[in-house]
Amino acid sequence: MNLVSVSFVQATPESFDDSFDFLELSLEDLINVKVVTSSKYLEKNVDSPANIHIITAKQINDRGYKNIEDLLRNLPGVDIQEHAVVGNYNVVTMRGAKNNNKFIILKDGVRISTPSGEIGAISENYPLYLAKRVEVLIGPAAVSYGADAFSGVINIITFDDKDEGNSNITISAGDKNYLNGSILYSKLFDNGVYINSGLQGYYSQDFDFANDYPKLYDDTSKNYDFKNTNNYQFFADTKVNNFFSAGVFHSKITYSSDFTAKPNFSAFNKSFLEESSTTIYANFDYNLSDKLHAKTLFTYQLFTLGNASNFNNLFTGFTKQYKYGRSARYSLNQDFTYQLNQSHLMSGGLVYDYFDIIPRSPDLPSPYEVEKKPDEQSFFYPNTELPISFFQQRDENMGVYIQDNWQINKQWRQVSGIRYDHHTLYGDTVNPRLTTIYQADHYNIFKLIYAHSFLAPPPSLAFNSFGSFTGQQNEQGDWLSSPFAPFRVPNADLKPETLKSLELNYEHWFNPSSKIKFAPFYNIIDDVILVTGDVMAKQAIEGAFLNKTSSFKNIGESTTYGIDISANINTVYDNSTLDYWLALSYIDGELTEQGIDTDLPLIAHYKIKSGLTFSYQNKYIISPTIRWISETTGNNLIVGSQTQRTKIDSYFVVDLHSEAKVTEQLSFKVTISNLLDEKYFNAPFANNFLAFNKAPQVGRLIYATMQYDF
Repeated sequence: MNLVSVSFVQATPESFDDSFDFLELSLEDLINVKVVTSSKYLEKNVDSPANIHIITAKQINDRGYKNIEDLLRNLPGVDIQEHAVVGNYNVVTMRGAKNNNKFIILKDGVRISTPSGEIGAISENYPLYLAKRVEVLIGPAAVSYGADAFSGVINIITFDDKDEGNSNITISAGDKNYLNGSILYSKLFDNGVYINSGLQGYYSQDFDFANDYPKLYDDTSKNYDFKNTNNYQFFADTKVNNFFSAGVFHSKITYSSDFTAKPNFSAFNKSFLEESSTTIYANFDYNLSDKLHAKTLFTYQLFTLGNASNFNNLFTGFTKQYKYGRSARYSLNQDFTYQLNQSHLMSGGLVYDYFDIIPRSPDLPSPYEVEKKPDEQSFFYPNTELPISFFQQRDENMGVYIQDNWQINKQWRQVSGIRYDHHTLYGDTVNPRLTTIYQADHYNIFKLIYAHSFLAPPPSLAFNSFGSFTGQQNEQGDWLSSPFAPFRVPNADLKPETLKSLELNYEHWFNPSSKIKFAPFYNIIDDVILVTGDVMAKQAIEGAFLNKTSSFKNIGESTTYGIDISANINTVYDNSTLDYWLALSYIDGELTEQGIDTDLPLIAHYKIKSGLTFSYQNKYIISPTIRWISETTGNNLIVGSQTQRTKIDSYFVVDLHSEAKVTEQLSFKVTISNLLDEKYFNAPFANNFLAFNKAPQVGRLIYATMQYDF
């Protein structure tokens, strides 16, 4: 479903102008808007084999979106649990597929999300000040992108050498110490070289959960000191005559590791996690003939859980214990498009990936020494003389894919693709995609989409290991683990999760300024990775006797079905315009674990998201947004039940964004998040032993922004 359906469209991406008057375009031009994400080449949205939303720079600005999380929050079929995880930032669920590694994030087609499926934060580390538009593909996209393009792809398209006047500086400040700022600079030189670069910094408001939710934080003797979220990000790209481009993208986010923790579980002394991500790429575009085009992309990615990351809680004996992890990925993608004839456009490619990974470590008594190799570290499990072993995983992946886009006639089109991957750790995967498109006329368009995708087993789960020891030894001299909490042990035999999806899209245009879209879907996920206790404790540590163990296993299956409906109406008056959008979602299903059907976790069955943007004389803008989220299922089962999960109350939130253009270059904005100061909760991810059964959310935040274009 598209939240935005008219005001963002363009005749071609090359001539895209986020400020044009959409009402002057014909219906044919609107339908012929081109996208690049679904097939990795430019094609009309109506011809693409996927369900894609497009959000423009103008809409991002008018609605006050700062980052990918802001954008996803107002998309259909998406549930976000914010500040809901002890040891993580948030949880994004797309159509019932939970967690932040179930989709990938690209910048201009280059992957910038975690390189090997690590579960990281989705927030200010993916800012939108650099975006010309964002294409969000909902559904499997493994044919084009392979592993981890499981339930979606988010592609941030930046400004290019055909765009002018996009340099600006933005500064935001608000209550509770909120700060945000960015600078964007681009220039086309006379010799054909284009540069585009930007820098962004962010410091969140103070988290005042204890005052907002005194019934939860009821131990008044404690000082609930949460680490503020802070982030910095920069990028720099260069492009030479449409043949060669290269660039770097880097972000680093630091956030509290105490979200949702109970008063008696954490020390609340600003413990935090620190995640950094770097992507460096070089891309060559060239024609081998008038029909054959090639693209060669080299990519290096590095994701690091910084060695200063730490916890201070009951599990660590209320002493600081540190974490570390690192994943590097080297990739070569060779893509081709071949115009076989007027009816068939063939595409395909070869992929090679090399991974060098140190998975997330057990608790460490001091920071990991990054200048030393894993086998040179000198750490011991607390209360023992057992050395901590670090896993180092080196794997390769080789893939090949092919797709045929066949125009049968003016109304019918068939897009068929298939991909084969071989990974040295988990073996072979085959993923098809079949899309039948019927364009009855300019007003009615149908797409029937059937696709498979897979999620590579994340090393952070396959090699997950932590636990505590009593400090005592048995008669054999083995150190004894705690008899209370299971010791988490690795499982290198994890297989990929697999998704099979069937979706029908029906899009109806009432006129060039109004449309509605229906997108019913049915998904089945096999081999769902879940953590469970081991029947017999696995003795995974030499010199130790582990009383109880748990590990991640492929023991689940989920079935998800629902419908997304969206409508967009644009109206123009003499001196003003009104853009109204509405998104409705319904989802249901079940998760089967070891033969027992349970509620689908972390989803609200009904979601209503709506907003409007009123613009007067193209100088003054006001844009309210509302979200009503129905009762949400938790991640934990109700005590005493094997099938029913905890429930989080429904909530209603209003946001407001406004802008006044003082001159052509200078504008002032005011944003109010949670206008009514609603005290509401999201669903927590951690178990009820260490975390609340509901995750408290932040109250009203007001901040002002100044933007200067140059």
